[in-house]
Amino acid sequence: MINKNNPVLEIKDLKTYFRTTLGEIKAVDGVSFTVSSGKTLGIIGESGCGKTVTSLSIMQLIKSPPGRIAGGEILLNGKNLIGLPERELQKIRGNTLGMIFQEPMTSLNPVFTIGDQIMETLITHRKMNRSEAKAIVLELLSKVGIPSPQIRINEYPHQMSGGMKQRVMIGMAIACNPKVLIADEPTTALDVTMQAQIINLLYTLQNEMGMSIVLITHDLGVIAETAHDVAVMYASKIVEYASVEDLFQKPLHPYTQGLFESLPALGNRDMKLRAIHGQVPNPLCYPSGCKFWPRCPHAEKKCREKEPRLEKISGRLIYCWKVAEEKSALYGPLFCEKSNKKDKEMNSDSSFHKELLQVKNLSKFFPVKGGFFSRAVGFVKAVDGISFTIKTGQTLGLVGESGCGKTTVGRTILRLMEPTQGEVFFEGLPIFSLKPKLLRKMRQRMQIVFQDPYSSLNPRMRVGEIVGEALSNHGLARGREVRELVENLFTKVGLSPSYFDRYPHEFSGGQRQRIGIARALALNPQFIVCDEVVSALDVSIQAQILNLLEKLQNENNLSYLFIAHNLAIIEYISHAIAVMYLGQIVEQLPAKNLVKNALHPYTKALLSSNPVHNPSQRGRSAPLAGDVPSAINLPSGCRFHPRCPIASKICSQEAPNLKKVEDNHWVRCCLVQ
Repeated sequence: MINKNNPVLEIKDLKTYFRTTLGEIKAVDGVSFTVSSGKTLGIIGESGCGKTVTSLSIMQLIKSPPGRIAGGEILLNGKNLIGLPERELQKIRGNTLGMIFQEPMTSLNPVFTIGDQIMETLITHRKMNRSEAKAIVLELLSKVGIPSPQIRINEYPHQMSGGMKQRVMIGMAIACNPKVLIADEPTTALDVTMQAQIINLLYTLQNEMGMSIVLITHDLGVIAETAHDVAVMYASKIVEYASVEDLFQKPLHPYTQGLFESLPALGNRDMKLRAIHGQVPNPLCYPSGCKFWPRCPHAEKKCREKEPRLEKISGRLIYCWKVAEEKSALYGPLFCEKSNKKDKEMNSDSSFHKELLQVKNLSKFFPVKGGFFSRAVGFVKAVDGISFTIKTGQTLGLVGESGCGKTTVGRTILRLMEPTQGEVFFEGLPIFSLKPKLLRKMRQRMQIVFQDPYSSLNPRMRVGEIVGEALSNHGLARGREVRELVENLFTKVGLSPSYFDRYPHEFSGGQRQRIGIARALALNPQFIVCDEVVSALDVSIQAQILNLLEKLQNENNLSYLFIAHNLAIIEYISHAIAVMYLGQIVEQLPAKNLVKNALHPYTKALLSSNPVHNPSQRGRSAPLAGDVPSAINLPSGCRFHPRCPIASKICSQEAPNLKKVEDNHWVRCCLVQ
């Protein structure tokens, strides 16, 4: 059963409610769990299930009004935090309880250096003077893996990468050696290499300092790598509570099972994702009975009428009537359904497909200006001489860390940016030499789905108008016909036609992404750039979007350039994969050969950094060290050699070319023959 030895944090029947003009929101409604000394409790679930509100309740950071803790106990070393005076809570926060907030950029003050922000914690809680605090901060920065701490201590948040800012947040949270560290989505939207570094850092710090950790995430791979026990939350309640080994070996609750089956795993690209239908219910109008029954394939009359209780079954706690009655899982084995992908369709040389898009020696440089007259003093080589081909009805996955040039490739192909050099041909037509009139017509056949669906949708326009705007601008429809076409598009992407008159803020992240896809489909294109379209989505919504893209591809013979940093997703959705590093493609190969035949050290590092969904394989390899070097001052020779674990002298002297090693497989490496 759940390990409850030496409990340092106990949550008993916690209830946190918020008053609104529309009614009371029960964000956390009767949650209980225990965190043992030196152990990690993982809390997983979709957005809106109550994970973050639980963490803020523990920290006593719920603002009143409108929020309030309506009941329960929060026991830290046996002391109830609820009702304590604010002055006493301030001594506990940061001292005994530390927290890593979800978004490091918004959590760090942009007008203070990172050194000043960490020193503030030490001066406030440990009563140090500035010189003492500075010495500790330098030690902390080194401990959390930030290079050149003497320089970095005087830098501002905007001067650091996402991974660096996350390390600063960790350093700030552990500055006073807390007994309990709450980490709220510490790896969300980070590259897999940086994610692996953060996971490894938390694990190392826990062993060194004996901390207990509450880790909040929607990434099951991160949970498998770090947690000892797991609480699965849904609609303000815990629906399954088990040891990490038991949960990953055999999830029992239908919701937990659905989360697992929504997740692509490396090496399982021929298995179909079984997405959880629908979304988390509105907290203002939760369904009667079990809150999960509207999305559950096993729901019965009892589930709709009477709410279950958490019951002990097979060494864990379960919130489900049917599991309690049958004493076992309701589903069969995980990943049991084969997809309809065919090997001949995955082969880029197949005569079944013709070439649609050709990219030849594409480069995009951005000038770096300086001096009194703002003259160019250098260039950021965002894209530096890349070439590839995409065939009709196929997907090329473009993968790499942030800053490698993936998004710039997609936007330059569509001529949303003008290239520095190179050529792009679409069905033989040279995109970069087209006149404005012909280019406008070409845009009907080439579209893009942007990374952030909210910022790419006009908040002042109704979503029906947003999707129909292209139809009107290109003269393809007028008046009532526009509405009919848009409503048909909504149906095609899994949205209700009744949503036409709603605004973007009225939709969830997954729904907004579907609106973006509908907008891209409005002109009936042949080719779509999908730029990180699932990177910030829950695994269940992610699976829905991936299945939708596959369905649309099969129905309309669409071609995709699919940009992402998650190799498991790239492998699942793609027919061929191109791996980018510092503006260059370092390896290109068929997706079905990725796991077994990858040759470049960088590709292998990405594979080893991808979280595995097996707790027994924790710590299987050291994460790739360091950040991507500056694209302004590129390393000599091979651009990857400063981080390469097998680099030799020749790697720093000779810049390798992309060479063919076998059919449909190219590698840029001095050491690969």
